[in-house]
Amino acid sequence: MRVIVMTIKEAAANVDRAEQTVHALAQTSEISAVDIHEQRRFERAELDSWIASRPRGGNGGSGGE
Repeated sequence: MRVIVMTIKEAAANVDRAEQTVHALAQTSEISAVDIHEQRRFERAELDSWIASRPRGGNGGSGGE
């Protein structure tokens, strides 16, 4: 099985949120992340699971959270 890892910019685009929001979610462990050579990386499967667990509706995907 191949693991796909993403930068914070890629992860933010994937979950339709601002990079700062994704960083904050990782800081509070709401989104799983690992640090590789002092750079934060996100596993695609983990992000997909996080998206699936979120309630639908809300901000309409504005990305400005």
